[in-house]
Amino acid sequence: TKGENGRVPQLYYADDGSFITESTADLQAIFDLNWYLMKMSGMAVKVKGKEKTAYMAVRYENGIARNIEGAPMRLLDGTEIPQIRAPRSIKRATSTARGQTSK
Repeated sequence: TKGENGRVPQLYYADDGSFITESTADLQAIFDLNWYLMKMSGMAVKVKGKEKTAYMAVRYENGIARNIEGAPMRLLDGTEIPQIRAPRSIKRATSTARGQTSK
């Protein structure tokens, strides 16, 4: 999948997916696309607290992840997607925003 900044790494296990993007805008676009494709397929993305669909958005300062605040994600129907906060001990990874979806 191509995002604004290049390819979007993805991981699927059964009906669960995880996406790694370089920006919150790219992550929102992935949620939009997934919502639309699920709707076209007669299915729905479910948000049940942080149990099914959630996202994590971080930036790195001196190799330590800092949560990005004020970047709410929503499905195309307006449903807000819960944000998972990064623990303080998380070390440098290769992405700034992560999201996961499940049917």
